[in-house]
Amino acid sequence: MTVAESQDLVQLLQRLEYWRQEPAVEKQRAFKRFSIRGDASLAPLDADMISAPLHIMLRDISRGGVGFVSEEFLEIGTTWRMTLKKDGFRIGSQPLVVRFCRLIQDGLYLTGAQFITEPFLMHALGVPSHELVNDITQIGAGGRKGTFEAPDDLE
Repeated sequence: MTVAESQDLVQLLQRLEYWRQEPAVEKQRAFKRFSIRGDASLAPLDADMISAPLHIMLRDISRGGVGFVSEEFLEIGTTWRMTLKKDGFRIGSQPLVVRFCRLIQDGLYLTGAQFITEPFLMHALGVPSHELVNDITQIGAGGRKGTFEAPDDLE
């Protein structure tokens, strides 16, 4: 991504923030969202899915999920590892599941993802490995349905 393209993305994200309306009290999210700008990358958690890391630009984050802009459509229910970067350095990573993805401009998608528990943590707590593989496969195939409040700001 070139510097000019990065500037275009920043301007697009600023317009999205301007359009955002806070949800009514009865529709409040579990955690407060914070507007942020930053670079990150995504790598698939599904071992059968071969993909080079996708570069994304962060839009907002909360304790339960993240919103970002991507140049690729991400299928609902797929699982990824997001690597967060600051000043060119990796500062952390987080597994997530895609809950929302919508085209907002030619070649740019607004995506919302929910954080998920690390598989190694579940295994350490006694969940058999073969159960975790089946769980990831079901999510990746879109077999698991959850509720996700889509962003209202583009409606």
